[in-house]
Amino acid sequence: MAGKNKATSPQTGGRLLPFSQKVIGAIKPPIIIFGVGYIREVGAKALNPIQIKSIVSLIKKAKLIGVRDYYTKRFLVNNGVNPKKIDLVGDPAVLLSEPEPKGLKLKPGLKIGLNLNYSGWLGFGLWYDDILSAYREVANYFSKTQKAQIYYLKHHPGEDAI
Repeated sequence: MAGKNKATSPQTGGRLLPFSQKVIGAIKPPIIIFGVGYIREVGAKALNPIQIKSIVSLIKKAKLIGVRDYYTKRFLVNNGVNPKKIDLVGDPAVLLSEPEPKGLKLKPGLKIGLNLNYSGWLGFGLWYDDILSAYREVANYFSKTQKAQIYYLKHHPGEDAI
């Protein structure tokens, strides 16, 4: 519900927040929340109290909660969610699969896939050269010491330059 309501403005940190309390109230358990994560990006504004309340209200309606990282669990616990109700399940992206690209010819041996998941996160621009230099250093190390084949696993169209 974007518009003039400051709480839903992208400048406040959550474009889709706050969730509607009316909709949350209408949800009948059981509800399962799986693989969610919240990371406050470098330079991003903090969520405001109305946004946080909407997240916590939805989470508290859930019968089972699986988060993908400790940061998200800490955020939820710090905002009143019972830690015993939250399980760390990791990123559900690991469950995805894609068909092998046509024409890909892999040589035998160690293969390492690198990915930044750069989809516009704010901090990347601040440390662009340092981050890419560190990735090159790691890739060169494994290439030279282990004869590894290094692949970049593009996650987002914004990674073409990387």
